[in-house]
Formats: sequence, C-alpha cells, structure tokens
Amino acid sequence: MKKWLGRMFETRNNTPAFDTYYDRFATAQNVAGVTVNVNSAESISAVYAAVAAISETVGSLPLDVYRNTEDGREKAKTHPLYRLLHDSPNHYQTALEFREQMQRHILLRGNAYAEIVWSSAGRVEALLPLHPDGVSILRTSTGALLYETTNKEGRTKRLLADEVLHLRYHSDDGILGRSPIQVARETVGLALAERTHGAKMFEQGTKLSGVIETQPGTTKVQARE
Repeated sequence: MKKWLGRMFETRNNTPAFDTYYDRFATAQNVAGVTVNVNSAESISAVYAAVAAISETVGSLPLDVYRNTEDGREKAKTHPLYRLLHDSPNHYQTALEFREQMQRHILLRGNAYAEIVWSSAGRVEALLPLHPDGVSILRTSTGALLYETTNKEGRTKRLLADEVLHLRYHSDDGILGRSPIQVARETVGLALAERTHGAKMFEQGTKLSGVIETQPGTTKVQARE
C-alpha cells in the first residue's frame, strides 16, 4: 500500500518545512537586518507572553461533545470522542495540554497537526500531536493531500488526509496556514534589533569610544582644559 501511494506522487507543496523556508525569507526581507524565526521571536517577552496567554486560555476552555435531545441537548459522555476531547487525547497528555500545544503551534507557525489513530472498527482511538517543522504536505496526481512526517530520529512516515487533524491559521491557499510571526516579521525584527542595540550599550557602560585631536604644540594641561 505504501509503495503504491509513493508512485502516486507527482508534486510537492512548494513551501518546505517552516523553519527552513522562513529563515531564508526573513533574512532576505527583514529591514532591520536580523533573522526572524520562531526561536528568536519567542525570545521577545511580549511575543512569549502573548502566545502563553492565548494558548493557555484556549487550552482551559471546556470542550464537550453533545447530542441533540427533544428538550435541546445534553453532554454525550458515552460517545467515543468525549473522552478524547474532554479528558485525554492520548496516553501522555491531558486534553488541556493537547489543546494548549496545538494553539501554540498555530500562533507561532500558522499550522498545527495531529495524527489521528483509527481502530480496526473505524473509531478514533487517539490524537498524537506532530511538530509542524517535521511535516511536509504532498499532492498526488489526483489532487489529494498526503502528509509526510519526520520524527527526531529522521524516520519518515506518510499519512492520508483523513489520518491527520490539520488546523490552519488564515490560509491563503487552503492548504497551509500563515504564520503570525512571518506576517509581523518587520515588527519582530525591529524589536530584536532594538534589544541587541540596548544590550550592547549597557555592555559598554554607555561610554562612547572616540578620539579628540588637539593642535600641534598644545600642552597636556591645555589639552585637559
């Protein structure tokens, strides 16, 4: 099956893994002359605080599954998805941690991915978050999307579109989301440049280097005065 899917590939999405693409783009375009990527942007306290506040708030919001009743609706606590969305989507995360992580990926990279683990009975058993930097989107000859994932050990795996939960932020093409960091790269770059400039000023003790020249024949006493 995997070999057959591999033969179907004809084109690859022209946007590579986020950090590789974005580092090149930011270096060439940033007016302040500094490289803006996720790591450098998050080192700015305002960016870090904003991402933390939003992701933690979204993660703490209740997420329930409901069923329609004659009187309105009620929580469907016996539904298979209720446990995944409300309690724990996998064996190592709580629902709060999962939602917070997904929201953080969206805010920093514009995309959040999770592998959908299906049971033999066709039910969703788990949601496993995927790091956006390790995900590439492929397009088959029929136009279908496939997701190629690479883990820390360098092993790759290809997933069908119905095996991936993909959340996009303000997508232009319907395939990839736009990173807020990329959109605001000039503002972020300016903040990084100002911080670096200020740090160098304090490192030098705010002493400006320079040379004062005097006229020939000037004595030391006259020079001091």
